[in-house]
Amino acid sequence: MGNPEKRPDIEAALRDPINNFMDWRQLDDGTYIALGRLMFTVGLFVGVGPITPYKRRYCFNDLHDAAAAFVSMETGDEVPSGWIARRPETPEDIEAKAKPNYDPSQFWPKKDDDNV
Repeated sequence: MGNPEKRPDIEAALRDPINNFMDWRQLDDGTYIALGRLMFTVGLFVGVGPITPYKRRYCFNDLHDAAAAFVSMETGDEVPSGWIARRPETPEDIEAKAKPNYDPSQFWPKKDDDNV
């Protein structure tokens, strides 16, 4: 791997301010990843393309956790740690939400929601 072919079309999409990415890079396997603020979380976008925004997205409570995952990723197949939600949801995510003891509030309020 080591030196994947650059994709000017993807890099143009990553630089476009309308996409609101804070940082981006290409992994050794050629996968493009990016960080971006979402409404309530920070997203790590994996498999960014020129048309589709991403193949997978991992949401983090704060920029610190998202940035740590961003810098530690080596391949696009990795699943980072520390995320609180992901898209698309996997069968395991859906199964967990169906359990009677599922508590989505375990992640809320977030650290920066003191004034809510």
